[in-house]
Amino acid sequence: MTEQLAIGPGMARALRHVAALCDAPTRAVVTGVLRARSGAPAEIIDGGIDAATRLIAATLPPELVIVDIDAAPDVAASIEALANVCAPETRVIVVGSLNDILLYRRLIAAGVADYLVKPLAPERLAASIDSALATQRGSGARVVAMIGARSAA
Repeated sequence: MTEQLAIGPGMARALRHVAALCDAPTRAVVTGVLRARSGAPAEIIDGGIDAATRLIAATLPPELVIVDIDAAPDVAASIEALANVCAPETRVIVVGSLNDILLYRRLIAAGVADYLVKPLAPERLAASIDSALATQRGSGARVVAMIGARSAA
């Protein structure tokens, strides 16, 4: 089942948010959070990371991708395939059932913005999306200050 939120002309080719999920409870949370973020066209599809890869390969790369890795037989290969169809500025949030720090570290090293363990909390997902998109937009300014002092003696 495919659901499009905030649909308008040309949205199928220029989605800002894509979510590919494997189960109904996760789908409900993601749909609710994305719906609350009005103004961001989104497509939510059944499947997982491989379904997202196929969708994105046929469209323009989105701003944000939320993917479920529970159905992926090889997570590393699926992440690599997704990376090959996404633009460098695309942010990816991965959700899954496995609470494993090594998996989290591998995903972060691969460039994933965040990994969330199911069941998803709407507040946590919203915070993760905000953080990922803030990083993308460069809102984290870096200030460098240099001060010099010299003695008159």
